[in-house]
Amino acid sequence: MNENICLHCGKAFKIDESGYADLLKQVRDHEFEKQLNQSLELAERDKDAAVELAKTQVASAMQMAASEKEAEILELQAKLKASDTEQQLAIAEASKSLEKERDDLINRLQQSEQDRQTSLELTEARFTQQLQETVATKDAEIQR
Repeated sequence: MNENICLHCGKAFKIDESGYADLLKQVRDHEFEKQLNQSLELAERDKDAAVELAKTQVASAMQMAASEKEAEILELQAKLKASDTEQQLAIAEASKSLEKERDDLINRLQQSEQDRQTSLELTEARFTQQLQETVATKDAEIQR
């Protein structure tokens, strides 16, 4: 039997080989459990870090997707605005064209009316002149 000193309390004690083997087993089991707990704790920290990293990556990906969608929305809004502007311009040009055509038709109608009026006045004047000539000729014939 060997005499040993307790590391915790400092007392001397005697132990035989089977007791020594039991004590050694207890120490090994305690150390194994301690290392196992440390490994589990380390694995838990690694898992938590991996979860946080995954959350950060997902949040970043979602933010990027949201930014892309926002950019796409802005682009589509700009296209829609450009299309509206283009449509308004086309309507304005068509309106100007129609107004010009209308004004041309009004001018032609007024010109036609003036030409008709002039032609009518000219015809009346010729008819009056012919009538006066005919009356004058008849008067001359009657006086002869």
